[in-house]
Amino acid sequence: MGECIATVENWTAFQEEWRCILEEHHLEYFHMTDFDNRQGQFHRDKFPEEHRIPLQVKLLATLKKRIQAIVVAATNKHDYFAAQMERSYGCKIYAYTAYQCLSGVAQWADETGYDAPIAYVFDQGGGSRELGGKGTLDDLRTDIVRDSQLRQRFRIKELESWSYGLMKSLNPLQGADVVAYEAWKDLQNDFFAKKRKYWRIAAEKLITMERVYQGCFGKEEFSANYSRWDSRVHRMAIDPGLDPQT
Repeated sequence: MGECIATVENWTAFQEEWRCILEEHHLEYFHMTDFDNRQGQFHRDKFPEEHRIPLQVKLLATLKKRIQAIVVAATNKHDYFAAQMERSYGCKIYAYTAYQCLSGVAQWADETGYDAPIAYVFDQGGGSRELGGKGTLDDLRTDIVRDSQLRQRFRIKELESWSYGLMKSLNPLQGADVVAYEAWKDLQNDFFAKKRKYWRIAAEKLITMERVYQGCFGKEEFSANYSRWDSRVHRMAIDPGLDPQT
């Protein structure tokens, strides 16, 4: 799961800039999976190959310019399901991962001294039925608003602070989709690859931002300390020895 943090003013500017870039390339919206796999409106027969890199460069530049921080969290579903069976734990994996993303936002707010209300917007179509989806996020919200300490930690002042939207119509969700996709590809190329690969150029541009919060949760984390809401997202340490590649 990926998340982007920005002020209201920056989101307003971001939406306008993102929309203009899409219009320039005659696109309705940007979906990273379709783009990377040349599907849908990005099929080779529909979208010129020579336009791919210029489009991506412009979108990434807007994303980096307008957001204050990014948060990524990944949970190994096989390890998580095994821990659920062992400890009779009922929280769905999608809500658990979302909670880790919120923890990254809270850490950013603590580090920067930001104490004003924060609005969270989730992709309404996110999360498969197996993993939980929107319904489990509603349960997570209920747990948070019932706990005064969690409300304070996540800067949630009103129920309206937690809302949903469709990625196709909300440009900020498209930006968060780029972050989530690049984080997923990095996991595939690093943790799960037989031969480790280096960062993709797009991922390198994102993770070298000043503030990046990331966490990957698997068997080791669950066996060490597994509770309902176990916050572990932390600042990412950039390894200057890694050279980004395509």
